[in-house]
Amino acid sequence: MLPPACAVHAQSAGLDELGVLPPADSNQSPQLAGIRDLLSSGRFDAAASQLAGMAQSGFPEAETEFWRGVLDLRRGNGYDAIRRLRRAQRLSDSPYTIESLALAYYSVGQFHLFESFMLQAMQRLPGAFAPHYYLGRYYASTGIADFPRARQHLAQSIQLNPAHFRSYYYLGYCHEAERRLDEASQAYGQSIRSAESDRHLFVQPYEGMARILSLQDKLPSALDYAVKAVAMAPQEAEAHRILATVYDRQQRSENAVHEWEIVTTLDPTDGAAQYRLFRLYGLLGKRDLAARSLEEFKRQAHLYGSASP
Repeated sequence: MLPPACAVHAQSAGLDELGVLPPADSNQSPQLAGIRDLLSSGRFDAAASQLAGMAQSGFPEAETEFWRGVLDLRRGNGYDAIRRLRRAQRLSDSPYTIESLALAYYSVGQFHLFESFMLQAMQRLPGAFAPHYYLGRYYASTGIADFPRARQHLAQSIQLNPAHFRSYYYLGYCHEAERRLDEASQAYGQSIRSAESDRHLFVQPYEGMARILSLQDKLPSALDYAVKAVAMAPQEAEAHRILATVYDRQQRSENAVHEWEIVTTLDPTDGAAQYRLFRLYGLLGKRDLAARSLEEFKRQAHLYGSASP
């Protein structure tokens, strides 16, 4: 089973990396260069202090509000980001402000506005990869699931930025969802190579490779990728979930139990993991543990209504 496509936001990676900042140039003020560095390194309090000083020293209000909006977006304050970015846009029309506004609207669940503003950014920035990347991720998401449209945007993102490993991953995700497994494998492989070339730790394509290799009954190779994914992201439930599934396919029950137990620790709402533990404990003759897992599965099914095996 495919995991849901990741949420479209700009908090999990540097904003420069994701293409949502105006390009830096040699004429940029030292203050703005400092703000970029502080935001990229996650030093948000220092960035806020420097922005306050810039506002008091008479720095253009439109730029100050834009960067304050970007800071709020990085901090996860979507509504504050929207207010500041809208003010910045009124003061000085900029496609980069439109792009950041789109992400801010997404962060508060305003998906129609996200799409509308990101399409505007795409039209205003025809050479930019980021609008295509974000629209591709959005169209690949569970709620939309328009994979042909997603593929079109992600392919365009790659054409504009051939080294963008995240675009390759989501292109592979679309192919996987459509059961085009050879194309998915190629895209995931390129995502892995591009991320390694950029020295980025990016676990998702390893998970994707493990899934499709398992679907193709290439279990030893699937296991290799699943083990690497867990090593890269030991606190990510999805990586352990995939490894547990591969062990299940190999009938390595003890190993599978260990991984499913980790999944339930990292994601206590995963009723399907509790059901798998119930079945595996039963196979191993651990009746008390099986009964406990079954009770937890039933409890979650009652609470969430979606704890299906």
